[in-house]
Amino acid sequence: VLILFYSEQNTTLVFFMTLGIMLSSSSDINGNFKDKVVSLTLAAIAIPVITITLTLLYSQTALFLFTFAFLAFFSSIISLYGQRATQLSFTLILSICLSFIHVYNANDVFSNAFYMFLGGAFYLCVSVFFYLIMPSRYINIEMAESMAQDSQYLRLRAELWDNDVDIEDLKNKRL
Repeated sequence: VLILFYSEQNTTLVFFMTLGIMLSSSSDINGNFKDKVVSLTLAAIAIPVITITLTLLYSQTALFLFTFAFLAFFSSIISLYGQRATQLSFTLILSICLSFIHVYNANDVFSNAFYMFLGGAFYLCVSVFFYLIMPSRYINIEMAESMAQDSQYLRLRAELWDNDVDIEDLKNKRL
């Protein structure tokens, strides 16, 4: 993105698109294609919405505190639904924190949020494109991780057959 859009006039575009890409990419983990698309789409949409909401409500203290508490609770409760949701929850909480860095005027808020959305949508398109080109890559990664865990388990089980093995040390290795 930096190479495609960089010029001295477009520094805010590049910064906020990169921020959108960085925040959206954390929920891109191995798994179901549908879950991947839903998670990346939700991240690309929720990050700018959170930024706009908190920045515009910053001057109205009571409404801001209620909205902040609701968004923080909602972003945290998502993590109950698995690893991808935990990554998304982390991203949303990070975007809540990043919305406090600088309070913008209304025009800048909408343009910067739009650039973050474009960054998240760009990452979604790139991720889907690479998934469609190499769909078996994720399957191979899962198989390799599974085989590595199985071999580690079998190695520990084989060590139990030795006569001079320290059982307590093996228990600690297993845990």
